[in-house]
Amino acid sequence: MKKKRLFFRKAVATATAIAAGLAPLAFNLPTVKAAAVNVAASPTELTASGGEVTFSYTVDQVEATGASYVFTYVDSEGTSLSQAPADCTTGQSTDIVPGTANEGAGSFSHGVGSSTFTLTEQITAGAKQRSICIDFGPESSTSVSVAITSSGGDFGAVLVHFDDNNDVTVTANIAPTLSFNIRDLADSADVNTCDLGTVDTSTDPNQDTTDDGVGECGYGLAVGTNAQGGFSVSYDIDAGLNNASATINDAAEDDTSTAGTEDYGLVNITAAQTGRDTATGNYDQTIYTGTAAAGEDEDDSTDYTPVKSGGTTIFSWDDGIDYTAGTDATDLSLLMHGITVGSGTPAGSYDQVVTFTVTATF
Repeated sequence: MKKKRLFFRKAVATATAIAAGLAPLAFNLPTVKAAAVNVAASPTELTASGGEVTFSYTVDQVEATGASYVFTYVDSEGTSLSQAPADCTTGQSTDIVPGTANEGAGSFSHGVGSSTFTLTEQITAGAKQRSICIDFGPESSTSVSVAITSSGGDFGAVLVHFDDNNDVTVTANIAPTLSFNIRDLADSADVNTCDLGTVDTSTDPNQDTTDDGVGECGYGLAVGTNAQGGFSVSYDIDAGLNNASATINDAAEDDTSTAGTEDYGLVNITAAQTGRDTATGNYDQTIYTGTAAAGEDEDDSTDYTPVKSGGTTIFSWDDGIDYTAGTDATDLSLLMHGITVGSGTPAGSYDQVVTFTVTATF
């Protein structure tokens, strides 16, 4: 790119100077010292309809009345503009030294291949900045190289882009995803059983998320989805915790477990912490518990909650959720079942089938 740029500048500057009849003055006389300058354009991007661009650079030399500045245009196809530009109506187009009255004043002549600004007022020493505005007409899907040469020997070039010619639009399609697994509490394997063990009247489960053995068991619900409309997890049961002849009493909402009293339900409900934050896009939000609105819980996760029939929503969120197997348990929504029995609770084996359903809105 560096070699190409230097060659381009030299070629354009030379061609421009010859075309303008400046070669004998600007390039052949040893008394003139050419100076490469860094030309800035503001703005550097225009719509297809064009617009005003201010070109500026810094140099320290005297330039007399009659000095000229040639702007040469070559588009990305190697051709001139499709139409000649014009003087600006709002920008600086008649004074090449900004902010200095009656110094560096002049006028433009415009063509499709080049424009020439000629001074009618001299520029004295110490006036370092050169700044001039040009109004470009419509150009479509191109970049225009604007090479500037002055009769004082200054030269440089800058690009002006039309119609997003310097942009690359990167696209991607993300497929909708929805996954669901029932995992052990350590998120190390899939499970489909929850064993409360062989209980007696001394059994009294606590309310944490650790399986401490007899009287409690738990698992994690792993939901992963990019549904920005949100998702919900509901469950239903085939019946209570029962056998052919008896059913364990369902615990009352917000009841506390008491050894020697017959009760069965959920003793802890802990929501996953990897819900998507709609504002930031980060997956760091604790999702909702139950069917309640944002910030409200169906239960406080420290007391009994009965395992209900009828399609109960147990977790929900209004955006997606991230799940990665085996990393940690923060992306699982945990359920802990607990049981206490009385002296009169019928002996035998009991079971219950809990069926989970996940729905998402894309």
